[in-house]
Amino acid sequence: MRRKNRRRWLGPRPKRAIISGTLTYYEAYVASLNPLLRLAMTGTGATEVNKGTVGATLDGTITTMGNQAIAGKIASDSAHLYDAATSVITVPNDASINALADYTLISIGNIFSLGESATGRIIEWPTAADNFIWRVTAANGLTITRNAATTDPISTGTFSQRFTGVWSAKFATYDSSTSKFRLLQYTAEAGLEEASYSAQTAASGAITTPNDTLRIGADGAGGSTYDGLKDELLDFGKVLPDAQMERIGRLALARRWNSYSQKVLEMA
Repeated sequence: MRRKNRRRWLGPRPKRAIISGTLTYYEAYVASLNPLLRLAMTGTGATEVNKGTVGATLDGTITTMGNQAIAGKIASDSAHLYDAATSVITVPNDASINALADYTLISIGNIFSLGESATGRIIEWPTAADNFIWRVTAANGLTITRNAATTDPISTGTFSQRFTGVWSAKFATYDSSTSKFRLLQYTAEAGLEEASYSAQTAASGAITTPNDTLRIGADGAGGSTYDGLKDELLDFGKVLPDAQMERIGRLALARRWNSYSQKVLEMA
């Protein structure tokens, strides 16, 4: 009599998904939220291809970048090393990413130090007409400001988790119904937390539209440089709920998977 092969009972199988190609849960989830811009640090070269723009593809030009092939947190791309000298990525002006009433900006990276005079730029549209700046202000502090017709909206705050040496997802949202910026951060150590604000001023005039090059990692003069690794920059034309920001941070900072052709990922 033929003996049947029986699997010894080891409890229920863990939930998992097999994803072919190069998508991870993070990438699939981000794509489902329809970002206006997803600038992924994908390898080396003179340009960075913007993989998530609505409309025409944009290329970002790299200037004096350090190592461009460091393992980041997102499995299908690399992180770039901003070396606190003149490293910067510039993205040309495009109406699809700058004419926004509501938006969520996300930066995923690891800051090594505070850069020049504790003003390291995450991003900047360095035009006199707009003067949009999101920057580091302390070992655990951020500030963001954008020009309005009469009074700039500005938010400055600190977090319980220090930035330096820690992978994090940083969030900045602008809600036209309140005319205020919010600053949030996700780390594995502290989860998602909103900044403790020392200043949070609402806009009292119309928000102007950026009309110049978006700069990542430095100001318009090539100073105030970001010092550390940057893995991704995302721009959404809407205010994401806290639950969605928390999930983006959690999925982005999960363990890396080295198999790019097929990944077996645990359910988040």
